[in-house]
Order: sequence, then structure tokens, then C-alpha cells
Amino acid sequence: QTRSRLASDKPNCTADDEAAMQELGAGNADGSFPSLVAGCGKTAFDLFKGFDDGKFVGCVQAKAAKVTDVCSRCFLGAAQYGAKNCALQCMFSWCSTGCLDCAKEYTDGPLAACLGFKPLRAEACEKKEE
Repeated sequence: QTRSRLASDKPNCTADDEAAMQELGAGNADGSFPSLVAGCGKTAFDLFKGFDDGKFVGCVQAKAAKVTDVCSRCFLGAAQYGAKNCALQCMFSWCSTGCLDCAKEYTDGPLAACLGFKPLRAEACEKKEE
């Protein structure tokens, strides 16, 4: 089961939660909401011990204090999914095209359902060939 225990059929986030995420912004810049969540995921993952749920949630709550506890837990499912299914693609960069493509199925499905709105989009950090 790749869904977070708190992911449910009803949204877990409020308009205030969405506004707090919007305030931090989308994209891949340091300080953006996607960057913050990715950084917390990296902090919570240990190659030998696995993924530490409590460490991840605590990190998100510390860095995005305006996002409620129950809403921040929606991202736990996304982080667990990424650690289990996308570790290779995301090993060197959380915002690589391969990493973002791997996580897209969870982001667009269970995460969006848990949030009650579309999550902020991370942008690929590779420079496009012109």
C-alpha cells in the first residue's frame, strides 16, 4: 500500500493550508514549498534504516509552520512513495525530470486527493536544450 495512512477520500487541508503553501511558492528554488518537502524527505531517509516518518513530518511542520499537522501529513505518503519507488531516479537530484516523472503518479492521484487541491508543481531543474 503506497497511500499514507492519513490519506483519505476526504480532503485533509484547508484554504489556509493552501495559502501557506502558495506563500512559499512552487518551482525548485531553495525555500519553495516543493524544495522544502524534498529536503525533509532527504533528511528523513537513511539507506540502512529506511524512511523515518516522524522525522519527515516534524521537518515539514518546522519549516512550513503555517501548514496544519493533518495537512502536512499528506506529504508523508508522497515521501514514502518516492523513497520506495523513485530512490534511483531521485538519488542525485529531487528536481530532475526522471525524479519528478516518477513521483507524478502519486502527486496527481493520492496526494491531490489528500490535499483537496492540486499540489504546487516543482519544475525540473535541468536546463532545457535550445
